[in-house]
Amino acid sequence: MNALPVIYAITNSHTGERYIGSTKNLSARKSHHFSNLKRGQHVNRKLQAAFDQYGKDAFSFDILETVENADIRDVEQRYLDTIPAYNISLDAKAPLKGRKGKSHPRFGTRMSEETRRKMSAGIRANPSFGQPISEERRQKHREIRLGTKVLEGDVRCIGTFITPWGRFPTGAAAAEASGGLITQANLRRLCAEPDREINERSFRKSKYLNAHHDRSDIGKTYGELGFGFERKSEN
Repeated sequence: MNALPVIYAITNSHTGERYIGSTKNLSARKSHHFSNLKRGQHVNRKLQAAFDQYGKDAFSFDILETVENADIRDVEQRYLDTIPAYNISLDAKAPLKGRKGKSHPRFGTRMSEETRRKMSAGIRANPSFGQPISEERRQKHREIRLGTKVLEGDVRCIGTFITPWGRFPTGAAAAEASGGLITQANLRRLCAEPDREINERSFRKSKYLNAHHDRSDIGKTYGELGFGFERKSEN
């Protein structure tokens, strides 16, 4: 594992085009990229398409700079300003911008019948299934859907959702900007509970963590990754 974070590049020797990234664990990040590319499952569809066309031997993985006394995102931004061809987002602080539709790894896939049956059985097992919804509960659902309010005890709060890819007035907007890698419900929970620690299970199940972080981040809090919520109380 590297002692210091680095800026790296995946370069296509045939075209000179490249992908820029940053990491605190170079070997794990390299393995993650090429393992997904070989399986045809890389979240970056532009890089995946080039890999499929030119083959593994056409791509090199190189350190561009070791970052010591600087913010790694600021250093990464200098390289992104050169407009690398394979980066979907050119904003180091908002790496998920633009990832939706065909650029999302699950685009075009269909849920299996077994998964559908399990989901259906789970819904029907809920004791509230088939029961009428009260107006109070409808109002809470509206607030959750809009993503503008979180509840703390008896205090209702309005504020800003803070994520590694930007700041948003609603949870819905923040989730949409993630390109499908995190649901609105999960995003709201992580922003409201930034002290929650990343464990083995949550890392394994999270599309966002697998796409943008490595296992060295297990044990950190989501707040350390950049999640939070700036609250403005509304009594």
